[in-house]
Amino acid sequence: MEHARFDALTRLVARELPRRRLLKLLCAGIAGGLVHDARAAPAAQSASGCFGPCIVTWNDPCNCGFCGNVCPPGTVCARGECWPVAGPVEPAPPPAPPAPVPPAPTQPGFAGTYTSPQFGFTVRWEPPWRGDAPESSPGNYDRITLTDGDIVRTFVGLFTADDERTALLKFVAQRMRGVTGATQTFQEPTARFPMGVSVHYTTRSGVPWDQGYAVWMLSPGKSVVISVLTMPSATPADERFALGRAVSYLPPS
Repeated sequence: MEHARFDALTRLVARELPRRRLLKLLCAGIAGGLVHDARAAPAAQSASGCFGPCIVTWNDPCNCGFCGNVCPPGTVCARGECWPVAGPVEPAPPPAPPAPVPPAPTQPGFAGTYTSPQFGFTVRWEPPWRGDAPESSPGNYDRITLTDGDIVRTFVGLFTADDERTALLKFVAQRMRGVTGATQTFQEPTARFPMGVSVHYTTRSGVPWDQGYAVWMLSPGKSVVISVLTMPSATPADERFALGRAVSYLPPS
């Protein structure tokens, strides 16, 4: 309120004016002060009649933004909103996108590749073969097993001081321990096929089975890889041929 108006109002009050006229003058003085304050405030603030008196809801902590909106402790009213005493809080940055999920390994499973961690040989297969979980015993062996129903093929890398023939015959004897009536046929290596052993036996339930063994020398006097293929003797020849084509052995590079 301007000083000249305040002085005039004081003189009128001293004259004991009627109450109605005095109230009009008081409201006029208050309105003039509010207009003067509004000139210095941003254009977005507003004055409202809250429960009788005129209130600037732009920065009133008891009527922040609208009548009766009381700012909680620890906050102030600014721009018609309640803010922490430290000031308006910037919005939190959006969360970081999730890390990309690496693709599932191709081994084991349908159509995959296995590389021996100790011996370096590689086995690749395609359907209908399924690769089971590989096994490894440090300083002893690495093994990967492929299955197709009852038909099983296993590749085993072994540390051994024997030559490939001796290592193969010892391995066959260990696998066939306890099996009676089995017949074995030894096969010398050729340009197309490695050294091997063919075994035919009959289970106690009377079902005939065939096993085919093959051996590859990795390091003379140090390590070999042996493959074992086990299947019912009644497996058709065309199925045997297809299974043979669906798996391949690669020596260490």
